[in-house]
Amino acid sequence: MRAWLLHQGRREDVARHLVIHPQTVRYRMDGIRELLDDELTDPGRVLELIIALA
Repeated sequence: MRAWLLHQGRREDVARHLVIHPQTVRYRMDGIRELLDDELTDPGRVLELIIALA
């Protein structure tokens, strides 16, 4: 999640950072999106998540 937030959702960059396949990033983020819904598009909430995950 932290890598996804720091790379602003760029799947290929996240995959490279985590050394996993981009499809794996998509699959995992689909699950997270189900939980967080629109919070991933709210800049204030994204900042809170980055800080919490740091």
